[in-house]
Amino acid sequence: MSDRITSLCTRLLETEEPAEISPVADDLRYAIHEHIDKVRETACEILLLDRVVNSALTRCREVRKRMTTP
Repeated sequence: MSDRITSLCTRLLETEEPAEISPVADDLRYAIHEHIDKVRETACEILLLDRVVNSALTRCREVRKRMTTP
């Protein structure tokens, strides 16, 4: 994804024709929004996984504590 954004930035900077700027800028804008959506999705997955793991670890500690307490 970042390669596509880099490529579009390069194209935009190299574009000399004013009529070509708008379509390239639109493609760049779309690519950036798409990248942001994927980053958000990944962040949500990581946060969800973190919550699940921490919840499981907490439960394991509670069970171990009960097992060792007479």
